[in-house]
Amino acid sequence: MDTRGKTNAEFCNEVHEILAWHESSFDQVHSSLQTILTELQAMRISRSPTKHNPEINPFAFTHDHRHLKLSFPKFGGEDPTGWLYKAAQYFEFKRISPE
Repeated sequence: MDTRGKTNAEFCNEVHEILAWHESSFDQVHSSLQTILTELQAMRISRSPTKHNPEINPFAFTHDHRHLKLSFPKFGGEDPTGWLYKAAQYFEFKRISPE
């Protein structure tokens, strides 16, 4: 991004436009992945001889993986949003409640 000759307001507007575009793209990817997961779950349930609870993710680990060694992500001073995402994944994987 070329910032020469731009005012702070112009630069901020351009950054906000780019962030909005990325957020929109992320939402589209997330929506597509949710659709694929739903279809995969339906396929697995339809091929399974036993009945499954549709609320349970059939692709999830069946064993307790809270005891697997996994290091908490370190914050390196850049990309705080990415670090927060990794931290949230860590807590979800370890089944640590938000409280």
